[in-house]
Amino acid sequence: MEVIAASNDFRADVEKIVTNLKLSFPVAYELDPAAISEATGAFYDCEDEEPYLHATGFILNEATVETAIYSTGSLGRLTAEDTLRYTRDLP
Repeated sequence: MEVIAASNDFRADVEKIVTNLKLSFPVAYELDPAAISEATGAFYDCEDEEPYLHATGFILNEATVETAIYSTGSLGRLTAEDTLRYTRDLP
């Protein structure tokens, strides 16, 4: 299983998060929120001074999207525990 993350945050902010949380997987940064929203269906908020994406999570199995979670708040996000439980049943 592989884990990747992506953010529209600036590189310095993402590097702090990676360091503080001791993440061992790749994290992309400075992504274009509008382009990612268009490609994935993620909720995009452009009314603030700094446009941003709301949390979106995907579990992929080869070329198949097994599940997608779209959230506009702190509830309903794909957690590490949920991901591990879900992926145990994948081939």
